[in-house]
Order: sequence, then C-alpha cells, then structure tokens
Amino acid sequence: MSIPLTPRQLLSMKKYVVNRKCTDCGFEVNAPLTKREAAFELFDATELFGPTCVVCGGSKSTGSFTMPMLDEELITAWAQDEGLFVERQDEELILAEGRYLEMILGALDSPLTLLHKKHVLLSALCVIIYDNAVVDGKEWKPNNSLKQRAIDELNKRKELLAQAGDSIMDYIQKVVYPQLSKD
Repeated sequence: MSIPLTPRQLLSMKKYVVNRKCTDCGFEVNAPLTKREAAFELFDATELFGPTCVVCGGSKSTGSFTMPMLDEELITAWAQDEGLFVERQDEELILAEGRYLEMILGALDSPLTLLHKKHVLLSALCVIIYDNAVVDGKEWKPNNSLKQRAIDELNKRKELLAQAGDSIMDYIQKVVYPQLSKD
C-alpha cells in the first residue's frame, strides 16, 4: 500500500515548466511539469491554461517548455511503451548522439523493448554512422571512434537490422550498409 503524496510533494516532483504568452497583451503564464511529462510532451496547453488568455480573452499565443536531457530512465520507459515518443517524427535523429550510445545499446538488448522501438534504435545507430561519414565531400571532423563503435554494434545485431527493413531510410542505408561486415 502506498501513501498518497501531498500537493507540495507532487509540486516538488515537477521541475520542468511549460510557458504560454498571449500575443495580444503579452501576459505570460507557466505550469510545472514532471520530467516524464516534459520529455514525452504529455501535456495539453489548452487543458493547462484554457483556450483563451485570462487577461484579455485573446486566443492567439506562443508557447515553450523546458525539455529534459534523455536518461536511462526515460529511454527505458520510451522503449517499453508504444504511446511514448521522444519526438513525433524523426525520433532516431534525436537519439543519434554519442551521449546516448550506451543507453541505446542497453535498450536494444533488453527483452522488454518493443520491436518497433528496437528498429528506431537501430536507425539511430545508422544515423550516428551516417553523420560521421564523409558524404559528398562535406568538410567536418567526424568522430571516427564513435562511428566505428556504432558499426561494431550494428555488426553484432545484423539479424535484427535485417528485420528493420524500410524503417531505416534509403539514403542512410546507402552510406551505412556498405560499411558493415559482409558475414
């Protein structure tokens, strides 16, 4: 049996903020969010603030919110829940950063991770390789050790990668797949 949290305890858990500013009068209002609410955009600004400005009644506004850095807790939750999104589109682009590599690998190897989410994670590894490949003579300093680590990890998961099929964009496949081992 769990003890219910007090309103003060609940509020202390909400360390992130969503903001709305009326474009007519400039009135700003904020609402607290939990890390999970902010990371997966699990809030509706209209529900939080109402459909119109409380000062002037205007219906046009701008908004913003603080987004937490992804961590193992968030990536694990995302990997196991079809209804959570790191981003509604292009999740693999958000995840394709070296700082997430160990978390990507952990989620890929977890039996609790949904197959669709594993495909997104594999795509993120492919994007890491793509982003660190010299394509069309672009000039930047690729992170060759990160790229090689992603290649090595994909080579260990070739069967799963084959199942991913079209979930990995063609233009990425054309650059990444030739770099993988042939065995």
